[in-house]
Amino acid sequence: MSCLKEFRENKGYTQEKVAEALGITQGAVSQWENGSSTPSVSALKKLAGLYNCTVDSLLGGVSCNEDAGHGRPQAAPTGR
Repeated sequence: MSCLKEFRENKGYTQEKVAEALGITQGAVSQWENGSSTPSVSALKKLAGLYNCTVDSLLGGVSCNEDAGHGRPQAAPTGR
């Protein structure tokens, strides 16, 4: 679940905002992000909706940067 924090931060959300949106505690969000627990399938579906991405991307099937924007790949850095 290493991408969860990145998805949250890319949306500008706090752990508290995510917890409120999902009806869970901030501690649960923190545990998901640090890998000490994992979200349920139901929670993953809600997170995907909140972050506008796929469950697969939340599980690491797509790199965080590819799906962290609006469910579509982001342009590669140009190095400028």
